[in-house]
Amino acid sequence: MKQLKFEHVYAEKIKKGEKTATFRVNDDKDIIAGDRVELVDKVDNTSPPSWLLTGVLLINEVEIKAIAQLGTEYFNSGGDFKDSLEMIATFRRFYGEHVDENTQVTILRFEFIPYETPRKFLEQNSTNERF
Repeated sequence: MKQLKFEHVYAEKIKKGEKTATFRVNDDKDIIAGDRVELVDKVDNTSPPSWLLTGVLLINEVEIKAIAQLGTEYFNSGGDFKDSLEMIATFRRFYGEHVDENTQVTILRFEFIPYETPRKFLEQNSTNERF
């Protein structure tokens, strides 16, 4: 199963229903509407043994747009940014200084389906779906 990794603060927002979308630059996972993607909660960003598989993101919608094309409704659903300047600054932290208003982002809108019991990311043996 495909996976999306989130820093702990964002994973917590997803679990609480406060975050229903994510923005990705250079998305290489080819995620499409209808995909089920595991949520990886990077509890301690620098320590993969702390990471947890906490549930599944059911992808409802996928869009690709330049940052400059995004309106307020996009920033609100992601729960991460108040405007494009904040988005660019954050993305530069993850992807490098080349990110600007012309950078294409993949917008993934989703519904979170929690696992009954989260499991360790490094112990994954994901041959059977658990939801």
